[in-house]
Amino acid sequence: MIPGVWVIAVQSNRIAGSALLRWAVTVGNREVVLAADNLNPTVLVIEDDQAISDIVTRVLSNEGFKTHAAYDGAQGLDAYQMTLPDLIILDVKMPVMDGWETLTRLRRTSEVPVIMLTVYSAKQDIIKGLELGADDYLVKPFGIRELIARVNAVLRRTTLVM
Repeated sequence: MIPGVWVIAVQSNRIAGSALLRWAVTVGNREVVLAADNLNPTVLVIEDDQAISDIVTRVLSNEGFKTHAAYDGAQGLDAYQMTLPDLIILDVKMPVMDGWETLTRLRRTSEVPVIMLTVYSAKQDIIKGLELGADDYLVKPFGIRELIARVNAVLRRTTLVM
């Protein structure tokens, strides 16, 4: 133990689906909060085109992310409940339940970050996605490096702890 330093609280909870440990430490007369977040975030890819889903999950896995896949909105909502991912990549045009309805239902209970990944490129579609609660919107065809950069940017914005 370092003189003048006391650990006054240790808390474990989940933020955006990831484990987060917080320590409140007193140094002299100041309290300092330290946080250790999940180093391998989990991404759920909800995409009905298996080829695109496989590419996205493989690329993200190679970048160090844990990945899960679902092939329609209903499967995606179930997979969300089972995996509690740090981020969701969501297609719009899918069977059973489309991405608009999936996002609407997801936002009733969760603030997990969502990136829409879709062929719908009209301004009104982009606006609709963002207004329904998406954190970002990427139009197909897309660049893999751009997708990775957007995933990292959204996670950086949504997991900051101060």
